[in-house]
Amino acid sequence: MLSSVEDKKDQRIRMVLNILSQAEKPLGATRLAAEFNNFGISISDRTLRLLLDEMDSMGLTENLGRRGRRLTPKGFGLASEHVSASLRGFVNVKAETLASQMSFSLSRRRGTIVINISMIPIKYISMAAEEIIRAYNAGISYGELIAIGMPQEIFCGQRVPEDSIAIGTVCGITANGIFLQAGIPTISVFGGLLAMKDNRPQFFQHIIKYSGTTIDPLEIFMRGEMTSVGQVARGKTGLIGAGFREVPATCLDKIPRFEEHMNRAKLKGVIAIGRPGHPLAGTPVMPGRVGVIVMAGLNPIAAAQECHIPIKSFAMSRLYPYEKLTHYSVLKKFVV
Repeated sequence: MLSSVEDKKDQRIRMVLNILSQAEKPLGATRLAAEFNNFGISISDRTLRLLLDEMDSMGLTENLGRRGRRLTPKGFGLASEHVSASLRGFVNVKAETLASQMSFSLSRRRGTIVINISMIPIKYISMAAEEIIRAYNAGISYGELIAIGMPQEIFCGQRVPEDSIAIGTVCGITANGIFLQAGIPTISVFGGLLAMKDNRPQFFQHIIKYSGTTIDPLEIFMRGEMTSVGQVARGKTGLIGAGFREVPATCLDKIPRFEEHMNRAKLKGVIAIGRPGHPLAGTPVMPGRVGVIVMAGLNPIAAAQECHIPIKSFAMSRLYPYEKLTHYSVLKKFVV
């Protein structure tokens, strides 16, 4: 019994760490309780107060009075460790976990979505921003929204290095979360390099199954210098990152309606939708299912990395509030 109680308390501490690490300002107990409810976890005011007092004494949180609580450096460090540990394993498991944890509401355009995080050295930011903007302008991205972390700022629970700028791009797994909330169960089959000609998808030249890797496929392709997003952005033939999903054929009629709402929310990312049981981009699909190709969110970053810029990218990095995202055109301020 004692073990069960301790496990429950540990789960609640991890929840507080997760919520506060993504908050842009201190949060009070009322707001924290509401966030618990958003995750389907009920907690009484008294239990939460006692938990927060204990976290204060552990050095994980700081009580700012009426302003609420915020994480200490120790709390931020532990929050990052917990996120990393909870998502360790094969990419398909990580994708399902993040998609199920999303709180984004397409109708209200609020809540959390999944982002990738890339660290770009300041001395290369002008060249990188130019390539990233070009890729977004060409539509080789998941949507039009990004997040930016400046040097020494706390961004997604971590301090940005003093010689770098952090850029968060919307991850393609966001589509899984949106579909899931719409009652469309989605299977992430593989990530690959999709051949493009005249801005049209042709076939997958290379693929890596999500169930067989612990590293995101596009991260692998980027490290191997196998992408040519910059060429495609310039109207040439090339290879871009994309993910292949399967959904039940009975849900086919729902997709166009939600795709339209996603586009309005600047989260356009579906490249192609197949027909029940028919191959899509040369990829066979099981009977009773439909293939869907989703744009990889790291494509704009890949375009910059193709210019031999040393960028560190982390796909499916974590959840991030949609309302804190901004339009990619803000990157123009970095172009010299």
